[in-house]
Amino acid sequence: DWSTAGQDIKGADKHEYLKIKGSFLYQRKIIPEYFWFNGNSQRYLKGDRMDPESVTYINRPLGDITEAQAKIWPFKIHRAKQPYDVKYRTLLVPKTVGPGGYWTEFDWQKAAKLGGNASGLAFSGELGFAETHMFWPQNHMVAPKERALQCTACHREGGRLDWISLGYDGDPARSGGRKVRRLLSQPEERKQ
Repeated sequence: DWSTAGQDIKGADKHEYLKIKGSFLYQRKIIPEYFWFNGNSQRYLKGDRMDPESVTYINRPLGDITEAQAKIWPFKIHRAKQPYDVKYRTLLVPKTVGPGGYWTEFDWQKAAKLGGNASGLAFSGELGFAETHMFWPQNHMVAPKERALQCTACHREGGRLDWISLGYDGDPARSGGRKVRRLLSQPEERKQ
């Protein structure tokens, strides 16, 4: 949470707060969140307008149950509060290091102005903080094969997948799988 940065908090646990970055939470052995992923992502690009009242997705995975090439994929989600320009409604690129950098002077206005000059992104002088989510696909930090998931990790009552939010009627091991996708992706089969 960048909005809490800049405070001198004596005795703060370095795994919960750093003056240069604000408050944060590290977790271990977390269960990833699962989404359909077709290999493409919707990206937030520097200067894109955003809505500070909604989450801004930095790299939301694309895909759904109806796409033949989409797979259910595990992601860790980095949830943050980042600085944005209130007038232009764009995420800012503040300067963090060196003269005038936030980590040196702890002045968001100066850091935003200098970062804007360096990145070519206009800064109106009005700064706020907005929620962002960045999706980290789990193709690294994966458990060794001896600790690989077994079928029942997902296919049991209270398993790690939320089948309904993924578009199924329930656990596909019981309800029959991706019937919707098969019908939508292979129309010639419907004619037979």
